[in-house]
Amino acid sequence: MKMTNTLLYIIAVLGAVLSGIFYFLTEANKQDLQAQLDRMQSSLGSQRNEAQALQQRNEELQKTLETKTHELEEAISNNAILTARANQLKRETRRFSDELDQRIDKEEKLQGQIVDLNRRVAELRATTVSVDEVAQYQEEIAKLEAEILELRDSRRSFPGSAASAIDETKAAPANLKGKILTVGPQSSFVVVNVGYNEGIRLSHGLNIRRGGEQIARLQVTEVKENLSIAHILPESLTKDPIAGDIVTSN
Repeated sequence: MKMTNTLLYIIAVLGAVLSGIFYFLTEANKQDLQAQLDRMQSSLGSQRNEAQALQQRNEELQKTLETKTHELEEAISNNAILTARANQLKRETRRFSDELDQRIDKEEKLQGQIVDLNRRVAELRATTVSVDEVAQYQEEIAKLEAEILELRDSRRSFPGSAASAIDETKAAPANLKGKILTVGPQSSFVVVNVGYNEGIRLSHGLNIRRGGEQIARLQVTEVKENLSIAHILPESLTKDPIAGDIVTSN
């Protein structure tokens, strides 16, 4: 009987000890779980805040995208209009250029006719001819010169043309060389000692050189038999030309 009581006492003590241990372990696990739960809730709250911020940012980006899309559509529409206008301007420019080339060619032919007539007048004066024949040639020359002036006046009305010359030069004969005879006011034009006989034609491009250095670019605006008048292209001018400066085609 005594042994049984002792055994029961031991069992009771062990049960109490085990109960305490179990309670301690359970309480520790509960605290750990609570701490984990708190951390998870805190992390969840942060993620919710981030999600809300991202949602707000997404809405802002969506509005920006809609605005940019609208602006892009307007830009595409405007670009289509500008492209159409540019194509129209190209067609008009091409037409003006063709007309201008035709008028320049016509003026060159008239210049050639005037040179030939002047030569013929000189020949006639050197022979025994009547004054009426010379006057007839001079009258024809005056008509041609008037026609040239009319062509030049019409050229000035072309878009992009300058008051005295078109800034689009043509290639002059190779290895041509001359010199400046006279310089116009404010270096606006020069008179050179090469002309129709040397192959110079309207709109030919020439260079002014001094000591091997190019100081300006010219564009021929009027051609005589042995001399020419040329417009100085302002953007090419580095030094004011003077009489005696060399003029070349290269």
